Amino acid sequence: MISSFHAQEGFGLPPPMLAQEIANGRSVLANASPAQLRAELYHAKGSLNRLLILLWHKDERVRTAAALALSGGDGHRAYIPRNGHFAGALLRRLTGQNIAPTPQERLEQVAQALHDLLEQSANDLRGMANMHYSFLSCALYLALLGTCRDTLASVRRLRVATAHKGLCRLLYELKQPSVMRRLNAQDAAALANEAALALAAMPPQELPGFWHGLMQGEKRRRLAYAEALSAFSDRRAVPYLLQTLEGAHLDIVIPLVRCLARLGDPQALPALERLAQGRNRALRQEAAAAMGQILRGLEKRPSRLLLRPAAPPDFERQLLRPLKERRETLLEPEELLRSHPQEEQ
Repeated sequence: MISSFHAQEGFGLPPPMLAQEIANGRSVLANASPAQLRAELYHAKGSLNRLLILLWHKDERVRTAAALALSGGDGHRAYIPRNGHFAGALLRRLTGQNIAPTPQERLEQVAQALHDLLEQSANDLRGMANMHYSFLSCALYLALLGTCRDTLASVRRLRVATAHKGLCRLLYELKQPSVMRRLNAQDAAALANEAALALAAMPPQELPGFWHGLMQGEKRRRLAYAEALSAFSDRRAVPYLLQTLEGAHLDIVIPLVRCLARLGDPQALPALERLAQGRNRALRQEAAAAMGQILRGLEKRPSRLLLRPAAPPDFERQLLRPLKERRETLLEPEELLRSHPQEEQ
């Protein structure tokens, strides 16, 4: 079954053509919009679909190059980081599975493998609490960071929404005191930023675990999730932000307000106005600043501020004369309607 499928999907292409297939898929991941990404993924001859097929190629070098293309690496320049084990860890989870016959099922297999890698990275970060520094542990430290960063980049570029729970867990683990004692602060900030970018690249409606975590009772989890709001730029997230704002704890209200101010959607103005009239002074100032930022953004977009009547217009009053069948109902005398000499003739 697998060999016949390989023959149908072009696994016998010469190496130059395989390299071009990998380059095309990498280019789509780097430059395509979400709509173009879906089109390339679910089309039988799409570049991204053919890149995923190469993850099951019989040649190990082709499989490795295709895996590195998911995270941004290529064969024409130095691959950074060189100490990560992302490609090998991903391929070990895929080679034990038969290649799926449809693009959707292939994406699900890759998504599950990426989710497992995120869970493994979170477990490794937690396990570092009992590690003593040495030459060997430093090498493991670098390998862990490189693999985790490549996994986050692949999730972001593929927009794997099913892996968002793994991203949320990674954000939470990066705030654990036991983990932070062994992890460099700059490395932790870089991983948290990559996780935030991966969450922001996904459709907001496909992140129920993230929105639910912002309202949970554990303060450390709420704060860890709230830091990811700084990466959101999709206005489709505004309804979810407003819903979260209604029942949010005080410690994450300011990050929510700042995110709404950055998105600049006017539908957030009523909620911000209520906050600007509250008792908390810091929150009043943040809400007022957010309202000012949104209003200034609207002033810079005159096309959104076209003058329209507040109520539906009365078209019958605006007509020059009512459209009646009988001539005697016209408001103007008949001789005034004959304004052109040719019409009289």
